[in-house]
Amino acid sequence: MYRLETPEELESGDPEEVINVPMIFTVEKMGIKRLLGKRETERKITFRKMKRGHYRAHYAKDASGNYIGTKKAAFDAGLVYVHTATANDMDAQINAVAFGKEHHGSSFPSAGGTYVPSG
Repeated sequence: MYRLETPEELESGDPEEVINVPMIFTVEKMGIKRLLGKRETERKITFRKMKRGHYRAHYAKDASGNYIGTKKAAFDAGLVYVHTATANDMDAQINAVAFGKEHHGSSFPSAGGTYVPSG
């Protein structure tokens, strides 16, 4: 199991070091309630491995959850988990990324496109 690091710990260190960045995602629960029209989702935290330099450039957040990266934010940078977040904060983060802008298929490698980070 990975340890949740603070934003300061994620930023400090060798830019070539591979770090585990906590990301929020949701899973829709399957079951009888879904068939009855009641959607249940579960929030989870997963870790994405990336070089610290890439994190600083495209994903970095401060302790308040504000983006402080040195380059343009990655399309999914809003999902970086800052562990001061409440359940409502996590829902707001997920909704902002999922519904805050129109997405292009090339932003999601699993959607058949090839994602090439800009910058």
